[in-house]
Amino acid sequence: MILSYFILLLLALFFKIMHFPFTMWLFLAGPILIAIFGIVALVKKQSTKLIQISILLCIALSIAFKFLYLPGALLFLLLGIFLLIFFGVRQRAIFQKGYATALILLLFFSSYNHLIQPSTFRLTYMMEDPFDVKQPIPPYFIQLLAFDFYQEKQFEKAEWLLDRNLSFYKGEIIFPGYALESPESLAKNLKICEEAKSAVLSKNWQRPTPLEHE
Repeated sequence: MILSYFILLLLALFFKIMHFPFTMWLFLAGPILIAIFGIVALVKKQSTKLIQISILLCIALSIAFKFLYLPGALLFLLLGIFLLIFFGVRQRAIFQKGYATALILLLFFSSYNHLIQPSTFRLTYMMEDPFDVKQPIPPYFIQLLAFDFYQEKQFEKAEWLLDRNLSFYKGEIIFPGYALESPESLAKNLKICEEAKSAVLSKNWQRPTPLEHE
């Protein structure tokens, strides 16, 4: 189970870095796989194994939610740490069958990603430089990164990234291989970016409106 989860996690990270489709499902496949093993352990009444799986499931959900920018990632991390300390140390169940090494690595990995700022987190797992207009990056990702910088009060960076998106939707920046959007979609996304830029300038950007992408 541990090996299968690590393979799925590495595959999901690769898909995310390369901006391939189905990334979300790959991140969720790991926790689903662990949950299936948990159900089997529950049916077989294997209490010790069920504790191990529950801890791993919490940490796996924490990692998946963090990478997918879903709420609740920190809650799962804290729950996983609590279960690890309460059951693992108390019953020594967590030190069986090599779970200790895997869980310690996951805890360090997950804790690191929760401690860094959201913008740093996104930049850590990008191959491209979003401040280089020659590098093709999906506009919806640029918008999310801009919002991260805005929340961190790095307004100049947020404004620059939104200007990049505005240039893209105005046709001033062209990336070879990118599918052309419909005129309606282009007009809608341009309006969204203009409103976001205005919100940054007025220091009143509540949350990013999702961009349409084909």
